[in-house]
Amino acid sequence: MSTPVRLGAGFWRVWSASTVSELGSGLTYVALPLLTVTLTRDARLVSLVGAAQALPFLLFGLQSGAVADRLDRRRIMWATDVLRAALTALLVLLVITGPLTVGVLCGLAFALGAADILFLNASTAIIPDLVAPEGLERANAWLGSAQVVASSFVGLPLAPLSSGCLRLHRSRSTRARSPLLPPSCSGCGAASGPCAQGRRPCGRTFAKAWSGCGGTSSCAPWRCCWQ
Repeated sequence: MSTPVRLGAGFWRVWSASTVSELGSGLTYVALPLLTVTLTRDARLVSLVGAAQALPFLLFGLQSGAVADRLDRRRIMWATDVLRAALTALLVLLVITGPLTVGVLCGLAFALGAADILFLNASTAIIPDLVAPEGLERANAWLGSAQVVASSFVGLPLAPLSSGCLRLHRSRSTRARSPLLPPSCSGCGAASGPCAQGRRPCGRTFAKAWSGCGGTSSCAPWRCCWQ
């Protein structure tokens, strides 16, 4: 039985960076459309935000691969992650201060998608520089599986939690109401909104998890479930 080729510290640094970055990408793919429903009830506009984030993969997929082949891949990964962090900070600032529109969300979604595809191509192209030829198959398997798990199996389910916290802050300042997420309320003692429409309270797990965002457990955004 042959001994598996050691992938080296350089590869695992790239693997860790890629995993964290794709976790953030998975969060934004759901969080941005959920934030959009606090601004509009038009399903076409909500889908437009999601399409804006996916559009760079269609428009720049091949071009970003060529860029990753010609430029320093480490610098590309650093630059795209710094850009995504700045865009995410800007989004949070806009949610807190109030001047957030569907057009702004589409622009942020498009920029985040463009940075994501460039980062993905750079993180894949850098593997031959870090791993011996006999270890490429194993390295690509580790990297690809981590990206899929972080983005699709961890990031997507966690996205409603992050967008719910942002939405709670926004709903308190703008009184926006969403057709998909139960509204936060000023008087939490009385049943209102979805609760008054035939839903039953959730268990204590969600209430405790959301008490930090909602102020009180009864104000948790998932405090009511379908019967």
